Amino acid sequence: MNSLKLLRSPGLGALGVALLMVAQAWAQPFPSKVVRIINAQGPGTLDILARGYAQELTRYWGQPVVVEVRPGAGSIVGAEAVAHSSPDGYTILVTSSAAFTVNQWVNKSMPYDPEKELLPVFGVGRSPSLVLAASSLPVKSVQDLVALARAKPGALAYGSAGIGSATHLQVEIFLSEMGGLKMLHVPYKGINDIVRGITGGEVQVGFTAVPLSVGAAKAGQVRALVMVGEKRDPAFPDVPTLREAGFPNSTGSIIWFGFALPIKTPQAIVDRIASDLARASNEPAQKQILEKTGWELMLTGPAAFGELVKRERAVIGKVVAEIGLKPE
Repeated sequence: MNSLKLLRSPGLGALGVALLMVAQAWAQPFPSKVVRIINAQGPGTLDILARGYAQELTRYWGQPVVVEVRPGAGSIVGAEAVAHSSPDGYTILVTSSAAFTVNQWVNKSMPYDPEKELLPVFGVGRSPSLVLAASSLPVKSVQDLVALARAKPGALAYGSAGIGSATHLQVEIFLSEMGGLKMLHVPYKGINDIVRGITGGEVQVGFTAVPLSVGAAKAGQVRALVMVGEKRDPAFPDVPTLREAGFPNSTGSIIWFGFALPIKTPQAIVDRIASDLARASNEPAQKQILEKTGWELMLTGPAAFGELVKRERAVIGKVVAEIGLKPE
């Protein structure tokens, strides 16, 4: 039965029109209308980055690509909007690792399933962390810190940006990988409080972002022990990575950023978006934006990015269970 006969069939007029419209929509080349990038993180570096990608994609596709900022609940609000959107490529998520690997373990009621409803498409970069120790602590290297923590279980305290935050889970993953070391966890309200807690003598250890550490390190108030990332940071050229320090199997950073689509998006559209995001990453204007982030760039497609998500989701789930962190 062709579409004309279907439309003329008694009682099937409305259904025929609907089916024909769907068929025509799928027949149109992607994209044929406005594409939205949902930024689940809010204003800041990621938003600037997303708008840079949107500008390049608009140029490639000849269709407007707009960025909508939908922060809230640790990126859950924006991630849910994309996970439950139509799987047609017109709604793209950009967010941090929390939306893919952390939220499901620390939230009792998740409105979306990151494993079953979100498809990792393009990994942009990692935000490396610096392991800091109080200058008064008798350690000069991460090996010294591990030895001290092993000799005095629970005697050292570390600060984080809050229970279930990336800075909390980073330390617990590190302690687990070092043989199940024990430190006292002191949660603060945000990442900016970690360095303050160390310099104020409230805690002795913390994982934090490099830019937040420079001032205190130069003033001699804290000692940078090791980089949690793939390479050394220009601000701390003498500080080794975990691998260089003799811990080649450490997970490393769990703070990274990337793009995702609804899980049932057609493969051809997934490949198109991933390919064009990679292409855009090499445009002069976007390269300049990427360089200013200070991240370790990944620029990986669906396969490699998907493996990263799968691996870190399992690692975080294991550690959350080990420390008895209950979803709230």
